[in-house]
Amino acid sequence: MSDTNMSLEDIKADIKRGQEDMTLLCGDETIGFVWPYADPTNRSDYQDIINFIKEETNIKYVRPTSTTGTFE
Repeated sequence: MSDTNMSLEDIKADIKRGQEDMTLLCGDETIGFVWPYADPTNRSDYQDIINFIKEETNIKYVRPTSTTGTFE
C-alpha cells in the first residue's frame, strides 16, 4: 500500500507501532527509521507527520528507502 492511500491517523499508528515493535525486539528504544512506503514529502499533511514524530515519539531521524550512499 502506498502512503498516499493511508490516512494521517493510520500513518501515525504505523509509526508508533513500528517504534514499539523494534524496541521490544532490540531491547533498546528505537530512535530512527526508514519511511516504510515512500518519501511522504508529496503529501499535503507532511508537516503534520513531522510534527507527530517530533512531539509524540522519541525518534530523532528518518530517511527514505533510497539513499545516496553518503552521509549527506
